[in-house]
Amino acid sequence: MEGLLSQKHWALSVSVAVAACLLFIFRLTWFSKSSEACRFLYLAGDALSNEKLGKTQAERPQTSPKPEIAIRQGLPNIPQGKEPDLEQINDAPHELGKGALPTYFLHELLKKECNRLNIYDGDIHKTTLYCAHISGCKQKNILSKAQHYKTRQSINLSTPNARSTHRKYLEILLQYYDAICDDTLYKQAEDLQAFIERPSCHKN
Repeated sequence: MEGLLSQKHWALSVSVAVAACLLFIFRLTWFSKSSEACRFLYLAGDALSNEKLGKTQAERPQTSPKPEIAIRQGLPNIPQGKEPDLEQINDAPHELGKGALPTYFLHELLKKECNRLNIYDGDIHKTTLYCAHISGCKQKNILSKAQHYKTRQSINLSTPNARSTHRKYLEILLQYYDAICDDTLYKQAEDLQAFIERPSCHKN
């Protein structure tokens, strides 16, 4: 602007030369870097798009022709737009640790003895239905064991190894209660363990 307003001819020439130098520097620095960054983003987007498109085309022939069949094995078939039907739980094999159900029911029995909410509150068939859905175990198997842990007197201790196995289950629960600092359940588990160790604790 000073070159244009000046009445000297050499001032106009100098201002034009300075403007040309600034444009050249701008082209080599910021404009060049920004163009390179935009080019990199475009290429990355094209690569991701091609990769996604390739995977979609590769998986398309493997898609089941029947959409009503559940895709994930071991989960109940839940039609779209409906509530999950827990009665249709898949009976596929589910890996459970040895003694998982007895340990679970001992835990529920201890909560019951401590007047806490437990699986026996309400309808046992409904609560075990949700337990079956979570664990993957059949509800009839859960119900068959639940009746033996409703009270400590109903625990089946008639077999030779029943006492030792139940002591092991309670040892696991004692470690768990100690880890979560639940003194109430810990003391109750100790009392139940002493009850199981008594020779007279046979089921009637």
